[in-house]
Parts: sequence; C-alpha cells; structure tokens
Amino acid sequence: MSFSLSSKDIRLEGSKLIAWCQRRDCKTWVFCTIDLNHCLGNTDGKFDVESGGWHQSAVRGKTVLYGTVLRTYLYTRGKQEEEAWLDLDHHVANVDGVLTFHKEAKIPEVSKGPLSLFTLSGSVLKAVRVEEDGKSHFSERDLDSYYGNQDGHFVPDQVHFSRSARNVCLKVDGSSVTLCAELLDRSGEYRSASVDVPISILREVKKVPEPEVRKVREVEEAPPPYKSNAEFDDSDSENGGWATPPTTTDGSEFEG
Repeated sequence: MSFSLSSKDIRLEGSKLIAWCQRRDCKTWVFCTIDLNHCLGNTDGKFDVESGGWHQSAVRGKTVLYGTVLRTYLYTRGKQEEEAWLDLDHHVANVDGVLTFHKEAKIPEVSKGPLSLFTLSGSVLKAVRVEEDGKSHFSERDLDSYYGNQDGHFVPDQVHFSRSARNVCLKVDGSSVTLCAELLDRSGEYRSASVDVPISILREVKKVPEPEVRKVREVEEAPPPYKSNAEFDDSDSENGGWATPPTTTDGSEFEG
C-alpha cells in the first residue's frame, strides 16, 4: 500500500485520516480524507479489519500518530485499557488521489524486516523502523549524497541532483522503490527521469531523534461504557456510540 510515499501533511482528526495525496501525474496534489471508524473495529482491546467502530471504544486523550503508525488504547470486554498499534501504510493506499482501505495488509518487500515505511522530504528519504512489539524508531538518508544529474539523467555515485530538479517524488511498484523527478538538461529543458533506489540504501539509514508525536484533538472526560462491535449499530453512530453526545467544556456538543 504505502500511501505515505505519495502523501504529505498526514494527520488524524478524531477517527478521520487526512492527507494531501499526489495523483499519478506526479504533479497534482489533492486533499483526501477517509474515516477509519468505518474500516477498523475493536475486538477485546485489539484492532480488527472486519468491522468498524473502534473510535467509540478508544480511551479518550490517548490516541497518537507516529508517522503513519496509529497507536491508541482500546477498552477490552473487561473494561481494561489495552494498548493497540496499527501501521496504516499496510492497509491504506493512495489510488490516483483517493485514499482507500484494504483489509489485507500489503507490505512492500523493501519494508519487511526492520523498516516499515518510507517518505520523501525534498531529497531526504525518511523511514520508520517498527519492531515486532510495535515500537517505532525514525531514521533518514539524504539521496543528494548518492545521485547527481547529468544532462537530465540520474547518475549514481555523484551528488546534488536536487539542485537542478523539480517535482521530486517516490513511487512504489511491488518490491521496488523508484526516485522520480524532472531534471534540467544541457539545453535548459526539464526532462522526466527515474532511478530505482537500491535496497542497500533503503536499509542503510541514519538514526535521528524521534519527531514530535502528533496527538489527536480530543476531549478529556470520564471513560465511556465499553461497547463491543456486536453492540455498535446505526443508532449508536448518531451519537458516536455514546449513551449521550459528549460535550466540550462549555456544554456544546463535541464534534469528534
């Protein structure tokens, strides 16, 4: 899936995943949103992809987004708080500017093992290392140190391709990651160019401090009564699965 390879400004508002997504032309960006509450459920404190309504049984104030890794605490049937993790990059795809959810996880070969997802910021390739226990470690590698531009073509073992490039992006196709851009040639014209990034570079990343965690805007209040997926129905969705609508501190209804 790896929607993050062609998305930017990724964030979570309530249960909605929001991002600016790139279309297939590698130039146009469109505003996209998908409500994960319709895609993910809670089965005794764990995420499941067969139902919906996880947000109604998540502990208020404890949902955060690490890159594309969603972490929250879900109520179990025994009303205990259970930590739950899910890498949205394995289930969400950007299909020509539309975010779509897929039940079956799709993990590119290059991201199996220590690395979970890749994004590009300018010429800097960024990665999230997700261990088996769900813990995330962030790292990066500047591709400007690996590629140069020679007459509108990527040249390995040279440097500073970005100084004469525009519309730089990443594309994932099966087990490969491709660096794409328009590079300036000797005649002063930009031409489309691409190069497959070796797995050795993708895995040879420099550890950097963790970025600030993006915390979801929520209202702190008493925990709601747990509702299993079987108890969640259309009538509940009108009030977000609560017996009464949650409110803000001034008494108005809270829009989650």
